[in-house]
Amino acid sequence: MKGGFIVFEGVDGAGKSTVAQLVAASLRRDDPSVRYWEKRDIGFSSQFARRQMESIKTALWDYPKDARILELGNMHWLSLMCSWFSAIDELVVKPARAANHTVVMDNWHYKFSSRFLLKSDFDPAVVRMMFSLLTRPDYIVFLRIDPETAADRKQGVFLPSECGVLESPELANRETFIAYQTQVQQQLLSVCDGVHTIMIDAGKGGAEQTAAEVVARLAAPGRAS
Repeated sequence: MKGGFIVFEGVDGAGKSTVAQLVAASLRRDDPSVRYWEKRDIGFSSQFARRQMESIKTALWDYPKDARILELGNMHWLSLMCSWFSAIDELVVKPARAANHTVVMDNWHYKFSSRFLLKSDFDPAVVRMMFSLLTRPDYIVFLRIDPETAADRKQGVFLPSECGVLESPELANRETFIAYQTQVQQQLLSVCDGVHTIMIDAGKGGAEQTAAEVVARLAAPGRAS
């Protein structure tokens, strides 16, 4: 395919980044313009954009892992996340589509918006509205995986944000990871548009096998599940 916007979604530990890179490399053999963009990358051509995004990246991800980040409130973090993806949309996705180039990303907003949608004290309408103006992917590749298998891949390293225990980061462990990722995966399934979603079982083989299945599904008629 040419000129598409392909994003990978799934829970933490599903292998999104690894598989997305392999898929982009495979697609690039037929179309050298295919570009892989890692969601936290700040390698923009504009120095101003790099500086702006570096500040947002630091605020979003480079805080101490035991920080009680909810002191700042959910709206603060939702706004930062929306700002991040909005800038990537303007700097990467829209220019690529205008040039009829394909962009492959290891995440769009869906995993993060799903986390906010799970918050019982947060208006889901606000979450949906905040991300509603972002470019919709041509295809969402959903890497579905048993959360226990995803936990095994984490090799004992579980972050509070991955375990849904931001108010009590000391509770981040295998058990809370599995419980939370189960909820996130169910929410993700409900927010990803089925017409444009390719479902892949990411737990039955290695990254190369999974990537090969994705490439085959993208090339086949009736790609969506």
